[in-house]
This record gives sequence, C-alpha cells and structure tokens, in this order.
Amino acid sequence: MAFVWSHTMASQGLEDEYWLTKDDSLMYSLAKMAGEGHVITVAAMTEKREPRSYERDGYRILLFPVDLTSQPYGSQTSRSLLTHLKQNPPDILYLNSLNMVMNRIILNTIRGSKSVLRAHGKLIHDLLVEDVDVLEVSNEVQRREATGTFLIDRESVWINPFGADTTLFAPKPDMAKEFDIVYVGRIVKGKNIELLLRAFQRVDGKLLLIGKGPHDEYYREVANRLRVGNKTTFHGWVDSSELPDLLNGCRVFVIPSLSEGGGRAVAEAMACGLPVIAMKGSRGSEAYVEHGKSGFVVEPSELPGAICQLLSDEDMQRKFGSRGHEVCKTNFSSNAFYLRLKKLAESLESGEYARRPVKRGLAFHFKRLFKSNYLIARLRKMKTGSFVKRYRA
Repeated sequence: MAFVWSHTMASQGLEDEYWLTKDDSLMYSLAKMAGEGHVITVAAMTEKREPRSYERDGYRILLFPVDLTSQPYGSQTSRSLLTHLKQNPPDILYLNSLNMVMNRIILNTIRGSKSVLRAHGKLIHDLLVEDVDVLEVSNEVQRREATGTFLIDRESVWINPFGADTTLFAPKPDMAKEFDIVYVGRIVKGKNIELLLRAFQRVDGKLLLIGKGPHDEYYREVANRLRVGNKTTFHGWVDSSELPDLLNGCRVFVIPSLSEGGGRAVAEAMACGLPVIAMKGSRGSEAYVEHGKSGFVVEPSELPGAICQLLSDEDMQRKFGSRGHEVCKTNFSSNAFYLRLKKLAESLESGEYARRPVKRGLAFHFKRLFKSNYLIARLRKMKTGSFVKRYRA
C-alpha cells in the first residue's frame, strides 16, 4: 500500500517534513497496519536536492526532490516520485495531497492500483473523484457535497474523521488554568483568526494562539490594533508531547475557521476535556461538536456571546468537556480512525469496492450544468490538463 503526500508546507513557513513526522491518527494507523504485516510506503516530495529514505514505526518513507521554482505553485510534481510509483505499483494508492495537479498526474500514470483520494476542505477541486475508487471524507457534509455536486455514488464516499491519540491527549483536572481561550492551527488568513481576535475585544481574559504560519506578524499587528495584544500570547508550534499540557491549561477551545478539512485539533482538545466552539458551515470542525452538549456551533456574529457564556459558567465547562471527552474516545480517537481505514483497505482488497461507472447520458450532463461548483472544478481541470500531458509517461 502506498500513501502519497505532496510538498505543501514550505511556503507556509514550516519544515518540509513536518506532517511526515507528526504523530497524528493517519501515521498511527500506518504503524498499526505495518505491524500487522502490510507493506506500507509513504512517498512525498521535498525541496532537498537529494532523494532520501528512512524507516519509521515499521513502514518506509521516501522523499523525492522537486524544484518549486521551475513549476507553478500548486502543480509541483517530482518525476522521480512518478518513476518510483510506476516501477513499484502498489495494490492500494492513497492520495493524501492538496496538490490537485500531482494527484491527476499520478492517477494517469499508475494504472491497475485501487485508489483512495482523501478530501481536504471544499471539494471544488476534486473532479478527481471521477477517477478514483473511493473518496474519503471527514464528515457527512462533505459526503453530501460529493454526491450532490459531482453525482458520485454514495457508497463510493467513505467517512473517516481524523482522531486524537487518547493515550497522549487526556484531561488533567488538577492543572491550573492559565489561559481562558486557546486556538491550535496554522497562522494563516484562511483560518479566520481575526474573527477570534475581534471577539476577544469583548472578553475579559487571556488568549493563547498555538501555531505558526506566514501571517504570524500580520496577526500580531491586528491584535495590537484591536488592543488585545496585551492579553494574547503567540506561542508558535509545539511538539505533540507538549500540546496536552498546554491544552489542559486552558478553559475553552475555539476554532474560528469557516472551512476545515479535517479537524484533528478539535479532537485533541475534546480528548483533553475542553468544551469547543466551532463555526457553522465549517464542515470539518463542526462535525465533531454536539451543539449544547460538548460545545457550541455558532454563526460568526454569535462568537463573542458564546465565549462569554462558556467562560462565565464553570459547570457548563465541565459538563461540555466531559461529554466531548467521551465522544472523542468512542468516535474520534486515533484507534477509531485506524479501524475505519483498515476496514476500507480490506474492502478494497476483497473487491467490495470497485470503481462505479457514472452514467453520462444527456440528463446527467444537463443536471451538472447547473452545479456552479462543478463548473468551476471543470474549468480548473481543463486548465491543468497541459501539466498532465507533460508528465504522462
């Protein structure tokens, strides 16, 4: 089984192998599957000039060089990676990449392998769902988007939300609460952090932002301009081993993003017993939160009120946190993610999942014509066609 990543992190100010060394639910699952005798290979691209390989937890990681300056951003593809996959075709190809062009090139190069595409955020770019056996999504909202916008067979869409390592992330009720609100994630404009900073103007407390990104300085300036800089701490990235203590030192977790692909940070906060506030329509993050039971799912304009309501009621904090912790252990743990991924792999190997042909009669195309997301995606697919032809073997 081959898992493919693209190089997407360098431009965001992170180490280029960050996601390959982070102990998230997918890496946990790979280690478990390797321990059961599956041959697992992770292929990824790196800015480093020389290819490298190493073993980690029983599976192999291969890093292939790519020149980011010679290809338009978002279309970077390593020829050596394609050559490797062509010479060593896997039984199952798992595409966990934000690079639409690279995904298309791989699917056009590697024939005969069962394929899974992991969807991240909006599916607007994923006309690739026409070319893979299974589309893996985080929640029912993304499944409805795939079946409605792209008319994909419902049985070809597999729901598998990312989870938290519940052996590492756990409540520590005796820890002192140093911060009132915490956010964990990349410091980029797409995460809507300014909404949280503006909401905090009405909150008497301390805010902790854990993460790093290209807009770090921008949000420091925004915090100072909004006069919340003196009660906002920019912590930067931390190792997974340090994050549980930081989370347990906070009262409420807030994810202000209006579009989330996975939501692993939400699961980690819930595992630590924190109530969560998420935004309506955010897909990934709101799927974890039971409104009024483990937190709040609110409109952006309702965020200040929700924060104030939770911070003023310690009993509600404990009740929501306890409920979220139990739900996380059952549905959103790394082990739950692994069991769902294992079942998907076994189903593909047994032939239960086969590519389902889509009927393409006149009615099919007429219906798609009125899907705006589909039209945008089709234009993007046409635009990237030249790259596919250029790299096709």
